Amino acid sequence: MIEDTSFKRVNNYLDSNESETNTTSVNFVRNGYNFRHLRFDNSDEANARREHLLVQAFQYEYTYVADSFKAEKISRNISDQLNQSISTDQMVFMQSDMKTA
Repeated sequence: MIEDTSFKRVNNYLDSNESETNTTSVNFVRNGYNFRHLRFDNSDEANARREHLLVQAFQYEYTYVADSFKAEKISRNISDQLNQSISTDQMVFMQSDMKTA
């Protein structure tokens, strides 16, 4: 609620102070606030949902690779490379998630 109120007030202030001579500067500041605001939803519910979806996506990738290998659509070498890539992506996700916790 505080973020939303602040975001609206900043935008109202920028709107009321924007002129032909400072449009570029105002838009620069506005873009910074927009970026910050979009990243702000850090609620436990939103984070849990994002984490659940990512874990589910990793599982779908592993399953797809395993099924493709079993159906002989890809070789053992390709299967190993894909699994290693998925594992690396998952590790990066987990490390970045631990830093934000």
